[in-house]
Amino acid sequence: MDFPDLIVSVCIISFCIFLISDKELKRVRKDIVDKVSKDVIKQLLDGLLDDGVLNDGEKDSVLEENVSRADRACCLIDIVKKKGDQASRKMIAQLQSIDPILHSELAFNNKEKTYSLFIC
Repeated sequence: MDFPDLIVSVCIISFCIFLISDKELKRVRKDIVDKVSKDVIKQLLDGLLDDGVLNDGEKDSVLEENVSRADRACCLIDIVKKKGDQASRKMIAQLQSIDPILHSELAFNNKEKTYSLFIC
């Protein structure tokens, strides 16, 4: 068959997704607790509330039931870990946006998956 007028174009779009699980968050928990500031914790709480990871009651309980910075960080991480991998990824993404220096100091074992989308 001859298709002289047929033009086929293929566009390939590739993108990477870095997967961070609740196990990774658990592994770096101590480093986060040791290094995160009170201001960053408050910003994380606001960001996770906006992302739908936390509700108002959870945010308030982290702030009201925990006096020290370290206790607030522990409580926040524990709440997020219990919510699973997606919540953990959102917290790490928030941390990267709010405090890129701390994020870079944490040794995440990112599992990179590359996906390709073919459009004809």
